[in-house]
Amino acid sequence: MSAHTLTAGTATARRPRSPMTSFYAGAAIDLVLGLELMLFGGWFAALMLPDTPQILGLSTALLLRLAGGVLLLFAVDTFIVARSQGRLARFRPAVMAANWVGAALCLGLALLAAPVLSTVGVTLLVGLALIGAVVAMTQKRALRVAALASR
Repeated sequence: MSAHTLTAGTATARRPRSPMTSFYAGAAIDLVLGLELMLFGGWFAALMLPDTPQILGLSTALLLRLAGGVLLLFAVDTFIVARSQGRLARFRPAVMAANWVGAALCLGLALLAAPVLSTVGVTLLVGLALIGAVVAMTQKRALRVAALASR
């Protein structure tokens, strides 16, 4: 085998990474978290809010399950918008903004509800805020890369 054959085979084996990878990763994270909250909402409620069985007359487990459902819908939406090459692609900045809002809400909730949250609850919310911020930052970079590539 010649060196040229090895080089040509290696060059064609690597595909360039899609700039939308961060959107797919965000959708996967939202999907997993949404499923966890929907399936184990009662467990998370007891872990995060041990002394608060209800908020505004609704059980905390139900509220966490509802949040999980919203995350599942957002995961599907993010996946569809990331795949789209047509009109839906214009909503990618909105998906990135929604991740920033989610990160800010998690951090705000951790700070404002700290008196009723367990230490684990505060830690989980701060961790989710950090993950959401990292996803949003990588999505912002992906949008910049995609804009430069389209010029």
